[in-house]
Amino acid sequence: MCITPNEPSKTSRNFKTLVAHLRQFSISDSQEEFVAEWEHLRFWECTKVGVCRCSKTGIVEHNAITHKATGLVVEPIGSSCIRLFPEDMQEQFKEARDDYLQQKRNRIAKMKVGWGKYAHLTFLKLALHDSQYAEWLLGISKYTTKTRHACFHPDNKEIRKLLKKGIEQNRA
Repeated sequence: MCITPNEPSKTSRNFKTLVAHLRQFSISDSQEEFVAEWEHLRFWECTKVGVCRCSKTGIVEHNAITHKATGLVVEPIGSSCIRLFPEDMQEQFKEARDDYLQQKRNRIAKMKVGWGKYAHLTFLKLALHDSQYAEWLLGISKYTTKTRHACFHPDNKEIRKLLKKGIEQNRA
């Protein structure tokens, strides 16, 4: 992966900052060999937005990469930066992200509302049982997907999907 003028996203200031940060831990001199020294380690979401090693702020999806030879771990790396690495790392990222998100969906689908007379219901069953209450929940900021909001949580998007799905099924 050479940085060339034909690839504007790879010539961004942030990506150059990331390359400069990783270069200090590199063994190789050439750009293509240098990038191949790294592999994707893990993916996770954070409730507090972070700062990528490229200096981009506001990342929710965090990644860790590791140097194949030394085992050095560098984190957090934002998902947009991971997409600038070679295909094999992007594939590792996609697999880790898909696995993480599937586990997250399964966990949220089983999660109970947790309060009041609906404490025993999942969000989907709540929406099927009382769609007006589910619509109210969608309207309050507790389940916002705005990352800068104090009530933001990465699970909110999935919770909102379940509530909307239950409301739609209830209407049908």
